[in-house]
Amino acid sequence: MKKIMSILLCVLMLVSVLAGCGATEEVAPETTEVVEEVTPETSEPLPYEGVELVYWSSLYDGTPQANILLELTEEFKAQTGCVIDIKFKGNERRQIMPTALESGEQIDIFDSASYYESKTITDYMLDLTSYIEGSDYLSKTYPIMMNDLVAQCGGLVGVVTAPSMNTVWYDKAAFEAAGITEVPVTMEAFEAACDALLAAGIAPWALDDTYTHNFFSQTMQRFCGQDVVSELSMNGGWSENEGAVAAAQKLIDWLEAGYFAEGAPDVFPTSQNKIGLGQAAMVWCGSWVGNEVETAMGVDISWGCMSFPIADETIDPGVDSAYSGYIHVNKDCPAPDAAWDYLMYIKTGEGDQRYTDAVKLPPCDINNVPPADFDGSVEYLSAAEVCLNANCAIANTDMKAALTDVMLKLFNGEYATGLEAMQAMDALYA
Repeated sequence: MKKIMSILLCVLMLVSVLAGCGATEEVAPETTEVVEEVTPETSEPLPYEGVELVYWSSLYDGTPQANILLELTEEFKAQTGCVIDIKFKGNERRQIMPTALESGEQIDIFDSASYYESKTITDYMLDLTSYIEGSDYLSKTYPIMMNDLVAQCGGLVGVVTAPSMNTVWYDKAAFEAAGITEVPVTMEAFEAACDALLAAGIAPWALDDTYTHNFFSQTMQRFCGQDVVSELSMNGGWSENEGAVAAAQKLIDWLEAGYFAEGAPDVFPTSQNKIGLGQAAMVWCGSWVGNEVETAMGVDISWGCMSFPIADETIDPGVDSAYSGYIHVNKDCPAPDAAWDYLMYIKTGEGDQRYTDAVKLPPCDINNVPPADFDGSVEYLSAAEVCLNANCAIANTDMKAALTDVMLKLFNGEYATGLEAMQAMDALYA
């Protein structure tokens, strides 16, 4: 009995031990609270945040030029914070802007499109010399146009916009058909090209009555120099000037050689439209002529531009037609740095290239590529040194109608010689 009780006692003790070993204390796992450090977002303010400027533009709202300008302006705002409020004033600007500036109306940036306009508002233009000399702008623009700006306004008070020229525009397909592989420069090379065009059945020149006096002036300038031509226009003496007589004779020689399209000088735009018909190759005109002809004739012409042929390299070297509008900053502009950066954004680099592509004009930045219809324009404008006065032969505005009448008679073959034509000019001063 004692033995049995001992065994039972041992069993109970063993069960107790095993029960103690099987029990485990539940330990809560250690937890580490992770506190994420939140750094408040900070960003650099845009350089011209809060700046608002007003720009009076010479463009018309809704045109391709205006649309691309608005697009570039919005991009400038996104990048800089500067708001540019563009007022599209068109030609109305010329009449109302002087008074608006005088009255103190906010006009921080403004265009000028002609010498006469700029003279009325020169006093409101900020001198940009420090900005221009402190940048690479002069290496991006046409020297002739900056020189002309200084001559017009007395200093570096603007940047170039809408560069253009009056010169010889030609159909590259016509030149190719005639086997002309190089643009002629001298009078001899030019006349050889004209003979090649005639042999190919193409009249070299188109000429409309509207531009007769310009064509005459350009020819006279090549033989006399434009200052001499302007002096002759004012005081006469045409028949006593060897250069004037030679220039008139050259035009008569071209008439007799058949260099002008049949019917020239026609009523504008009849003759220039003959380029669209493939009947003529060249026209002396402004840079707008391509759009005029293509729109009127419903054709696509591959245009090129070149200088009028040189008769004497010693006469007016580097003189060619080149002109531009300018964009100015008001001397009272509260944020001239922002205004300058805006001008550089829209008139140099990528902005200017996009504008050029959209509106089909020569670029303001000479490093950019002109549209196909303006092939040769950058080279032409870059090479020009002095601006041609396209109307130097009618500098005497009081006699413009009478002088133009003699020119028309010359182109209509009414004078046998250059001397006779110049004597007719002199007779007007009696």
